[in-house]
Amino acid sequence: GFMARQGLDNVTRAMVSRAVGAGNIPLANHIALQSFNLTAAYSAAMIIFGLFLTDILLKAIGVSKEVHDQTALYMRLQFIMVAVMSFRMVAASSLQAAGDVMSPLKATTVTRVTHIVISPFLMFGWSIAPEMGLAGAGVAGIASQLIGTVMNMMALFRGHSRLQLTLRGYY
Repeated sequence: GFMARQGLDNVTRAMVSRAVGAGNIPLANHIALQSFNLTAAYSAAMIIFGLFLTDILLKAIGVSKEVHDQTALYMRLQFIMVAVMSFRMVAASSLQAAGDVMSPLKATTVTRVTHIVISPFLMFGWSIAPEMGLAGAGVAGIASQLIGTVMNMMALFRGHSRLQLTLRGYY
């Protein structure tokens, strides 16, 4: 699963950069949008896989009830986080292919720092945050990836990249 997503990122980067280099921005726009379609399908599969097969997978590796109780929700949240991260990564690949490496760098930095900062608040219930235990790290991962995804999407749709995504002519 993860290698397939990385392959999609690499293919997106190669195809978008080729189209941008040829001066065919409408084609680059089309390729990037189709990459988002494939990412949506991948993300849906990962979420379904994670939500429905977590218990089966934990039983298959023979974890105790105590470990299952601690990890099942966290694993489900991780599958959702991977789906959100996939959108951040394919957007980053499109931006990089168009020559904008700083926007994905900023988004990734904010994602990492946000995850590091909010994880203990959600895990241990610091300040006004609820104590969520291990699941708090999963929620922090989703929240931080969502912030990075929004940053990359804003750069793609409103930023100063050569690639300015629009839904005009979407097919």
